[in-house]
Amino acid sequence: MEVHTEKYPIKFVPISKEVIWGVENIKKDLNIQVDGSAHKKIGEIWLLSDNKRQSIIANGSYKGMKLGAFYQKYKEEIFMDATTQDFPLLIKYIVTDDRLSVQVHPDDAYAMIHEKSIGKTEAWYVLENKEGKELILSFNEKVTEENYCSLLKNETADLEKYLNQVKVEKGDLVQIEPGMVHALPRGMKILEVQQNSDVTYRIYDYNRPDLDGRMRALHLDKALDVIDLKKKVVVKKKKLKTHYFSIEEIKTDALCKMEDEYIYIPLERDMGILYDRKEENVQRMELVFIPRGLCAMWMNTGKLLKIGFGKRKE
Repeated sequence: MEVHTEKYPIKFVPISKEVIWGVENIKKDLNIQVDGSAHKKIGEIWLLSDNKRQSIIANGSYKGMKLGAFYQKYKEEIFMDATTQDFPLLIKYIVTDDRLSVQVHPDDAYAMIHEKSIGKTEAWYVLENKEGKELILSFNEKVTEENYCSLLKNETADLEKYLNQVKVEKGDLVQIEPGMVHALPRGMKILEVQQNSDVTYRIYDYNRPDLDGRMRALHLDKALDVIDLKKKVVVKKKKLKTHYFSIEEIKTDALCKMEDEYIYIPLERDMGILYDRKEENVQRMELVFIPRGLCAMWMNTGKLLKIGFGKRKE
């Protein structure tokens, strides 16, 4: 049976997540108003999710509809690659007021066997790093295939001195493949694009308690299974492409045609979209999705992030 679909620029209600390393005024940091976020330590804003936390459409005919239900009903009409069972991406802002745990993610094969889930390839776009903090990406040269297992299992080892520190700046794109040990420092703002998976194996957490006062669990056995010391650090400018998604920083002119079936996020100013003799305003840092077949154009100039789905011809 043919499903009638109305096509327009689709926006979503952001979802906040309270964490021990978050900030208390997320609206000031990211220009995003999140219900119930006052006086809470919010570290993540999920902009697009068909995971444990479901995004809800914020505008138009589909307003109030959950992303998962929307994708299942309309995916063949709206998405070029509709082969995945669930919506394929999870997109979030991350703002840190403390260090994140040192962690690693599994690939699809390992995650399916051990977690009944897909794995996690992700990437970071650096929105702000005013203090010049360094990312943790893999181990340094002191760690080898022969000693990393004993190092991680040694509770008295000073793991921090074995971690590889990488300098990054605003606008950098960082690829985090499965098997790559990684962590964010205090004082950074990033946009994270990843597979639609929430599987993480925590290796080290600075011996600190969670919001409920309990020590956070480590997952050393599974982490040791998936750590790959051969993974190379990948930091790029302007554009990064993986098997699952692409991210590109672009500048657009007024009346510039938008490519359909991409996700856009204005980085510096509010932007207007013209489509079917209608207008839609998109605020700075707000996410908007352009469905397949929709003819739309930007009404003004600006810098944006353009996020594409994997398995597509460029």
